Amino acid sequence: MNRIFTSYQYELKKLLFVRKGWILLLGIFLLQIAMALFANPSQEYVFDKELYAEYIELFSGEYSEETAQKIEEELQSAEKIVNETDLTLITNAEEIELLSEQMILASMKRNALSALQSKYIELSKCKKYHPILTYDLEFTEYIAKYGINWASLIGMLFFIPMLMLGDKNCGMEQILFPTSTGRKNIISSKLLVGMTASLCITTVCIVIQLFVMGIRWNFGLLNVPIQSISGFEKCQIEGTVLNCMIACSVIQIFSVASLSMIICILSSLLKKEPAIFSATVILILISAFLTEKFSSVSTLFIFSAMLGISSIKTFSDNQVLVLCFVLLIKTVILTISARYLANRKI
Repeated sequence: MNRIFTSYQYELKKLLFVRKGWILLLGIFLLQIAMALFANPSQEYVFDKELYAEYIELFSGEYSEETAQKIEEELQSAEKIVNETDLTLITNAEEIELLSEQMILASMKRNALSALQSKYIELSKCKKYHPILTYDLEFTEYIAKYGINWASLIGMLFFIPMLMLGDKNCGMEQILFPTSTGRKNIISSKLLVGMTASLCITTVCIVIQLFVMGIRWNFGLLNVPIQSISGFEKCQIEGTVLNCMIACSVIQIFSVASLSMIICILSSLLKKEPAIFSATVILILISAFLTEKFSSVSTLFIFSAMLGISSIKTFSDNQVLVLCFVLLIKTVILTISARYLANRKI
């Protein structure tokens, strides 16, 4: 054990300082900060966002039948103006201009209220969780597009091949692996460094993302029930947005351990950084596609939890626990496989 720990320290120092991994590490964290700070969702809507936000503020609060009725009355009022205004019967130019403006405004109100009513109908389906009507357009876009920790994935794709193939690339294999026992110790330490480095990178990236998101949305939106957020009405997890983001972060950390071992396996099999990078990206894309198509069994896919909070839209507390357990079992199996292949391929 002491030999493995000593070898672990040596491999970690070699990765960070000899191979200048600390520069890559700094770049990863700066990339994560930049992505969290400057990511700017820009989805187009058929309604006026400012008007929609005004109605959200007017009707904000926990779901109630009374509020639903008020929204319906406002919508009918706007529709009445749009449907009953007939400009062909008016001859006065000023009156036509005034009525045109009123009809345009009523049409904008109708579109905004229709969107609001649709959201409120969805909230009615999960009222047992006490959802709160809140403005979440940009937030929903953000977590859909930028919820995944791309920076940590990029870091793993560069760090692990550098760790596993560095000795081979500089011709040190024959010196470092003279005996079977020495080879096993070094390989075990490399796998441990790969996993711990991946976990540390991901954890720091998650903390950065949560902190920056909290600042961008004043932490208020993070404290509403998760069912209040558009698209999460079917989520069966009882808790706030922040609670679910933390739960998702735990899942990501479990999945990172599995992913790091898969990259170690690919490093042993392919031996070339471009091939390792390409194979990993292809596996992630395939898994993302399968998770999207078969979300009911997404716990079976290795990378499903890397998709960010959007991947648990329909999850329950028990499913989160099952996913963590499955990922833990995967990690154990993949670690054994990575150790065997690394010993065999050297």
